[in-house]
Amino acid sequence: MALTKAIRAPGARHLLLVGVLTAAGMGCSSNDPPDWSAIRAAGPGGAGQGAAAAATADEMVVYLDMSASMAGYVSPDGRNIYGRTLQEIRNVATTLEQPVSVAVRRVDGTVGPPLPDTLLTKASMDRGLYTGAETNLAGAIGTFPASLRGAKGPPPRFHVLVSDGVQSRKQDSLDLSCAAGSDQVCVRKRILELLQKGWAGCVLGFRSPFNGTIYSEVARGVKFQYASRPGDARSYRPFFLYVFSPDPSALPKLVHALAFRLQPVLGAEPLRALPLSDAYAEGPCEAEVQVAAEARDLLERTAAQGQPGPSFTLRASLGTEKRGPQPLAVRLKVRWTEVARMSGAPADLAGLLAWEFEELEGPWSREGGARYPVLVKAGQAPDAEGCAVVTATVQWPMSTGSPGWRAYRLVGRLDLREKTPPWVREWSTDLDTSPSDGNKTLYLESQLLGLWANRTLQDKAVAEAWFRVGGF
Repeated sequence: MALTKAIRAPGARHLLLVGVLTAAGMGCSSNDPPDWSAIRAAGPGGAGQGAAAAATADEMVVYLDMSASMAGYVSPDGRNIYGRTLQEIRNVATTLEQPVSVAVRRVDGTVGPPLPDTLLTKASMDRGLYTGAETNLAGAIGTFPASLRGAKGPPPRFHVLVSDGVQSRKQDSLDLSCAAGSDQVCVRKRILELLQKGWAGCVLGFRSPFNGTIYSEVARGVKFQYASRPGDARSYRPFFLYVFSPDPSALPKLVHALAFRLQPVLGAEPLRALPLSDAYAEGPCEAEVQVAAEARDLLERTAAQGQPGPSFTLRASLGTEKRGPQPLAVRLKVRWTEVARMSGAPADLAGLLAWEFEELEGPWSREGGARYPVLVKAGQAPDAEGCAVVTATVQWPMSTGSPGWRAYRLVGRLDLREKTPPWVREWSTDLDTSPSDGNKTLYLESQLLGLWANRTLQDKAVAEAWFRVGGF
């Protein structure tokens, strides 16, 4: 006898699935499924685990790109987006749970000594300060670990590099060690070194009114005037805050504080972010399993209650060895962190994840003479509500062995090979030789893709669901 029952994973407050299940006890195999605690013990560490805090000084250093290419962002009253951003960086230091003092370093061909934070206010209004012919961003990043209190002191808690993201270098620079270089390869190398040492990082993107000279890096010696259109954010020129901390637990607090103070300045234009080390998800995801109508006589599923994450038991008829693979769909809703949500809309974020079923080995998978069902991913796509929908099939292979159980972990990781959030692609250009390129940043996509595809994120599980698969 069949009955209708709602199935939802724990925590899925708004996700409801109605399906047809076989009445309890009817047609079930006598062999018991493996215990959920044993299955979880067979898997790696859970998704979204954070790194340990590091010792830091109550300080923030702002590295301000003072090259001539930055002057076009400055308005005399300091009230445009760029000017207000510099002012709020200074102000936010006193709003943090643990306030920090602020020092500023000028960055052009060299990296200057620490100066008072009043330079931020001056730089928000005075174009005459921006006179540098080069931009040694790699040199600035190389000074992040240095203490302001002497060689033995801890590094400052926060480091904020303000720049248009265009790395300028001398044409004859052959410094392969990047000791003095500042092209995008050297900048990427310096940032990846920090991430590999456990630092946390995030790139914040803004678009601000601009009226000034842009100096081409593609065609050395070429320069042109560019003026954005008043009130048209799509014509504004991007600039960036590269925000880093040796304490991974502290960085989101600064990013949240900056977003809170700066979003009103931006108005309808959202603050953009590319987290380089964030967990991307906070807590377990929500999930539900839908068995296709044509498979309901051959495939059953139930959701486990009281588990720390979504967990499902699948039972497939042994008849699938002749009837073929039976389709199902797993719909997953990730609880994105606040920083991750600055990267794009839910559907954009869902499209950044690559999902895979990973088999978990244990005593249940090593029974002599047994045969095991196979759970295989068929495809994936985000839906209109920003959830990931993973399609899959279950089948018993042809065999004479006794039916056993298999355990799987469905894990979603960032697809770091080719994808970046849509805003990165929208703001990037491969040319900087005419005003038509003035509202974009040279090589931004390749630069940020190179940073995003770092070891810190490569193996990080953003979300996961657990499955045990047996027969009836």
